[in-house]
Amino acid sequence: MFSKTKILLPVLFLIAGLLIAATGCVRRTVIMLPTGSSDQVWPQFQNDCRNSGVTTSAEPVSRPAVGWKRQVGSNAMTGISVVPLVAGGNVYVLDALGEAWAFDARTGAQKWVTPLSATGMIFQLSTPAYDNSRLYAATNDGHVYALEAASGKILWDRSLPLASSSSQLNTPVKCAGGKIYLGAWSPDPRSDEYYYCLDAVTGRPAIGGNYRVPNSAAPGGYYWAGACIVGRCLIFGADSSVVTCLDKDTGALLDSVDLKQIVPGAREIRSSLSYDPAAKMLFLTDQARDDGSCWAFGLDPATGRLTSKWHTQLGFSTSTPAVYGGRLYVGAGIYSIRGGVHCLDEATGKEIWKFIAPGAGATSVPGVQASPVISVQDGRPYIYISTIWEQSSVICLDQNGKQVWEFRDQNSTYTLQGVAAADGWLYFGNDSGWIYALKPPPAA
Repeated sequence: MFSKTKILLPVLFLIAGLLIAATGCVRRTVIMLPTGSSDQVWPQFQNDCRNSGVTTSAEPVSRPAVGWKRQVGSNAMTGISVVPLVAGGNVYVLDALGEAWAFDARTGAQKWVTPLSATGMIFQLSTPAYDNSRLYAATNDGHVYALEAASGKILWDRSLPLASSSSQLNTPVKCAGGKIYLGAWSPDPRSDEYYYCLDAVTGRPAIGGNYRVPNSAAPGGYYWAGACIVGRCLIFGADSSVVTCLDKDTGALLDSVDLKQIVPGAREIRSSLSYDPAAKMLFLTDQARDDGSCWAFGLDPATGRLTSKWHTQLGFSTSTPAVYGGRLYVGAGIYSIRGGVHCLDEATGKEIWKFIAPGAGATSVPGVQASPVISVQDGRPYIYISTIWEQSSVICLDQNGKQVWEFRDQNSTYTLQGVAAADGWLYFGNDSGWIYALKPPPAA
């Protein structure tokens, strides 16, 4: 199942990165994978702590076959609004009813299901994280769990002191350095919410004896706005349009930028931030309906200082950008606003090409709220996205924006989040509770 070539690819890319760095040559075409990364896993939102969305896993470049698909829960309304995780030979997902599921990654056989605290149709928007044989999941009623990944056994359950009874845990869970980070959102934009930090082993407060991260209070808080972790820096955006950089171990404020001081019409930041270590740049989007932008900031990892580089108007976007080879790929649109994928020059923000998602429904049009995934094969990037509308699909694009293939079937419907890519297969879920595993097509 696993070839020697596939196992050696990450090592070869890392060696190439060291050789190029030593000679002072351009490094942007090298995939700088975090320590412990593998093309056989997808353990967190956008794959790693810096939300790169990049893998060396050779994903399908012709229309894939269905390896398996399963419907979670007991009815067609048990939706999936998070990205599946892949690790340890299993696929993990959290459904709308707050149940965590594990399936065999190759066969789809159910390994276990564990009901968590949330009940009723209240939806779950926090993508879990896998680390050190544990699954960390948050439900939007304020509970954070550690589960034994092999069995689904609950190891601990912590109820966070959210700012109000209507607050929700909606951001991806991020794991780094033995700590868990996630943010909460309040439907009252006048009310502050916070980022929270837990010890990964015990679930106890991990910074200063408090769950709330110092200097993270923000009006309205954090919705989908997951953290990016770079060295000592914990960086995230808020509904208040502010980007904040804190010391991840103490909560000390290192820097912050208010997007409205640059563009007065900037709106909520509902993407995570991604980071390119070669360029030392951060990327994000804001969701202004007609004139939201993709933003680029320089980051000094030693001091946490943020420097505005450029912003490019996209329209409505909640997509976390992904970067490879000096190009940035980002989604735009929603089911009521047609959109697609924009390719921008990483250094300048200038648009290189734009792909508009095809199709139209009776009540919706396709947009791309999801975050692109980049599979690098023989030095060429392939971009994988999911669309959101009544006949959602997964689409593969080449580096020039040409559609390579599109997948949908009779159970395709609204797909909020994107795909997970691991060991040559793609995984995603939809609003009807179907989780799909797509595999390469049979050899001709």
